[in-house]
Amino acid sequence: MQLKYMILSLLLLSNLAIADLKKDTITTDEVIITASRSPLLYSETGRTINTITQKEIHNLPYLNAQDVLKKSFNIDVRQRGNYGVQADLSIRGGNADQVLILLNGINVSDPQSGHHNMNLPIDYSSISKIEVMEGSGSRIYGAGAFAGVINFITDEQNKNENNFNLILGGDNYWSASANTAFTYKDFSSYFTISKSKSDGYAANTDFQSFNLFYHGKLKINTANIELQFGFTDKAFGANSFYTPEFPNQYEKTKTSFVSAKYDNGKENRTTIEVYARENQDQYRLFRDSMPDWYKSHNYHLTDVIGYNQKHTLVSFAGITNVGFTFKSEEIMSNVMGNAMQPVKVTGESFKFYTKSAFRLVQSYFIEHNLSLGNLSVSAGVSITGLRKYDWMIDPGVDFNFKIVDNFSIYANINSAHRLPTFTDLFYTDTVSLGNKDLKPEEALSYEIGSKYMNDFIKIQVAIFKRFGKNTIDWIKAEGDSLWRSINLTEVNSMGGEVFLTFYPKELFGINSFFDRIDFSYCYNTVENNTGYVLSEYVLNYLNHKANLSINHKLPLNLQMGWSFSYNARTGKYYEYSSKTIKDFDPYFLVDARISYDFDFATCYLQGKNLFNSNYIDISNVILPGRWIGIGISGKIQHSK
Repeated sequence: MQLKYMILSLLLLSNLAIADLKKDTITTDEVIITASRSPLLYSETGRTINTITQKEIHNLPYLNAQDVLKKSFNIDVRQRGNYGVQADLSIRGGNADQVLILLNGINVSDPQSGHHNMNLPIDYSSISKIEVMEGSGSRIYGAGAFAGVINFITDEQNKNENNFNLILGGDNYWSASANTAFTYKDFSSYFTISKSKSDGYAANTDFQSFNLFYHGKLKINTANIELQFGFTDKAFGANSFYTPEFPNQYEKTKTSFVSAKYDNGKENRTTIEVYARENQDQYRLFRDSMPDWYKSHNYHLTDVIGYNQKHTLVSFAGITNVGFTFKSEEIMSNVMGNAMQPVKVTGESFKFYTKSAFRLVQSYFIEHNLSLGNLSVSAGVSITGLRKYDWMIDPGVDFNFKIVDNFSIYANINSAHRLPTFTDLFYTDTVSLGNKDLKPEEALSYEIGSKYMNDFIKIQVAIFKRFGKNTIDWIKAEGDSLWRSINLTEVNSMGGEVFLTFYPKELFGINSFFDRIDFSYCYNTVENNTGYVLSEYVLNYLNHKANLSINHKLPLNLQMGWSFSYNARTGKYYEYSSKTIKDFDPYFLVDARISYDFDFATCYLQGKNLFNSNYIDISNVILPGRWIGIGISGKIQHSK
């Protein structure tokens, strides 16, 4: 990886040499970076965009980013285990491989499997804001943003302070984190470190996790330079994660990430991004003792290097963005890919990568944003090329029309593609069979919606339809002993959503009992014309999902936060204990947190799954029952 980072640095420096650092930076309020290649106001976007900030969830009972996504957005978070150990994220009836994950706008998705997309080098306390764009986004971010985009944004770095957080709870769980933000003139930096551990809520569900992350910004004249790097190390018992037949599974992952961004700050601006990500994955079917027939654990190493360049042109006709991206994706493994000369597995004795696969993805795009009175239009096309496949062309257009100052309607039509993961293509064992001949997924999505907001209420409603072709899934036909990776000829989905945020104290005054109320509901349906009984992903989706969160006051200056979540999943799974095919049961979760704010710290008591519901998101993986924890978080200001 050292050589690759040197190459990235040279690419960045070679482009800095052409920069002109003379003009002032464009500034925009209410910026939504995932809606377009140019910053847009939320009120002008022609997409379903939802955001939540750390301040807005300060008093809610969340432990990790997965909690926030599961109970604040219409996202299907299919968890394996607890505390954010591993989770698959999907939007609008999609699956984890169809959602693009960004960290401060940089792609951190994993080409091996969507199971590793949430190997982020930050913990919950470091997230300043989460932005979610729903629907096809390939014309904006290329192949991969098939069903939506989730962007995790770290601290805004406009302050000088140290923060800490410590929480202890059931299952011998503890989590500690500390971060510092420093600003001096045109330089700002943010550094965070965190560690968490638990004995687990059941046999072989223990885990430990360590994160390290840095984000720095420097302004030189009008130019802006950003650097971020991070590392995460996780090890966890994987009870029945991939097969219930062997519950003593175990997994270890190490993920490192680095990126640099340059923006010349001109009105007609140039933006350059370079990044690299490496993920090491060790999967053990047997954690300790192994039978004679079991030859080796699975070892995988994936490397991603990316280069993005964008030019923004401002004229009387609007804002035009044109550019290109290059990304290399490589895997070395002892089970996935094509045969190669053995390469030693780092840190392991007599273990070798014996297979590999490599692909270079190139993408070219153009987008134009135009405002004509109350009408805002964003239109463009992305063209993606890969040696094995034909060129993938993804056009799209978004419309937003402001009826009155606070109310607008919007519509969009967008095409999308998604490349098979290395797991889809190559993974084969005694119960699974990959498929090297898979084609990329294709989709055409339609959406119409409306949004209204004023000082005390925000409402957004949307209906959507997606026509899918060559959708990739792992299926098992009746009487077949294998899960097979195939292209489903046609998979169409449709549904509707509503989001509501209400600030009672803005309407009734600062003494209002309620501070904030959020409600969301999503309905999804997927046309099942495949004839297959068991589907690992595509035909297992949330049919109904409703979230309600409430912040309110209590006597003695206490704050109370509630989270209510209802999830009803469509689909079937094979229940190993009864040897029968069963439907997923709906479930209802209630979490709560009570806190008291001191001048420099907040003390809190929180509970998850208060009614001790039994539920599963993934076949045969039972999730934890009631959990209680106590914690303290605080900040210490320091001088510049």
